[in-house]
Amino acid sequence: MRIEELDGEIRSGIASRPKDIKILRSIPGIGMVSAYTILAEIGNYLDFKKPEQLAMWAGLVPSVYQSADKLITGGITKQGSKHLRWILVQVAHAISHAKGGKFKKFFLKIKAKKGYLVAIVALARKVLCIIHHLLVNQEMYEEEGRSSKGCTDS
Repeated sequence: MRIEELDGEIRSGIASRPKDIKILRSIPGIGMVSAYTILAEIGNYLDFKKPEQLAMWAGLVPSVYQSADKLITGGITKQGSKHLRWILVQVAHAISHAKGGKFKKFFLKIKAKKGYLVAIVALARKVLCIIHHLLVNQEMYEEEGRSSKGCTDS
């Protein structure tokens, strides 16, 4: 019974955001379930002033260890929403198997340098940064001439 109540709360929260769902669905690799999950996990995207803050909150940034003049970067921090990380990695896998596009080009470039798994996580972070930009500016994703302000190419 409690699950049905929570299900209802999620649906009513998402139902009030049809424009956000449409924006997310305009991104290659994101379907209805992915869009719902991403929006439910992020909540109010305006709480994050920059895409990097959202990526940090999602745990998609590298851990950094610094001592004196040594700087060591490790794997991603994995802090924050594991569900958001999971769905973004699934979206990245879908994009990596698609034909062409700027996301696929980015993925292949990173894969050649650092390997498949690092490239998947880097693509997941890039998608999250673009999601933030599109939602904040209420813009649809467009492949040609798109702007990804604030997104770094990790």
